[in-house]
Amino acid sequence: MLQRSLLLVLLAGAVLAGSEVAFLTTVPVGDLHVPAIWPPVGVLLGFLVLARGAHLPVVLTGAAAIAAGLMWHEWPPVAAIGVGLIQGAEAACAAWMLRSRLGGPMSLGTTSHVALFMGVTAGASFVGGLAVGVWLGVVLPELSFTNATLAWGVGDVVGFVLAAPAVLGVADALEPRDARYRPMMILEFGGLLVAGALVAGGVFSERLPASISTPAILLPVFLWSCFRFGPGGVSGVLLLVAVIGVWYSSRGQGPFALPDALPLAWIHRTQGTSTMAALSFISLGSVV
Repeated sequence: MLQRSLLLVLLAGAVLAGSEVAFLTTVPVGDLHVPAIWPPVGVLLGFLVLARGAHLPVVLTGAAAIAAGLMWHEWPPVAAIGVGLIQGAEAACAAWMLRSRLGGPMSLGTTSHVALFMGVTAGASFVGGLAVGVWLGVVLPELSFTNATLAWGVGDVVGFVLAAPAVLGVADALEPRDARYRPMMILEFGGLLVAGALVAGGVFSERLPASISTPAILLPVFLWSCFRFGPGGVSGVLLLVAVIGVWYSSRGQGPFALPDALPLAWIHRTQGTSTMAALSFISLGSVV
């Protein structure tokens, strides 16, 4: 009982933290600010994959935390509660499909499991984005259905493919191992996070010389984290870089903020690049 309560407290805290991170990447859709990257739904899916016999409490706790995070950022309560419930159902359906198809625990080290995860989360994001668009269209009819659906659906995809593997990676790192190597591994991973943040900040803030200010110079950081820490580790680095990239792109800075395109197109370019990078490096991590 104590272990289950601790799991729910950790989940609520992780979802709320993910909401705070997500609202650094908001794009205007009508009068609302919609996050371009939505890690809470990926966090919830990660906990559901790890949960043992506590699926309904996990779903309800996650949905409540998502709604609370939205209301904290001045979303109308009716809209926030509806989105929270939709997101909870979305993650629950994705987890159920993964469990039913795999017939056992999910492993990020198995390529077929990762491929199934990508397909399931893409489908869940599409359906969830439509449901959120319909709900917001009902309670806030002044919003554009197309913009709300696209913004939320793509944000869910990025949140799923980056946050869920990160949660599973953290859980795997906490498993008992040879304690002699753990401090050095933590230090090494922390260094990769710092390196990724510094390089991404230099690229997207345009502080680096134009001749090298391209996302391609992040490849060594991604490859190192991929080979050393697998899908869970590289997803954490990718999530950090994606948040930095979207934050700067939304302010008209960086290689994706083209002067002849609309601001929403800048965000979509960053989202698309983040998703493709996640698919590539998480898949590579499962192979190696």
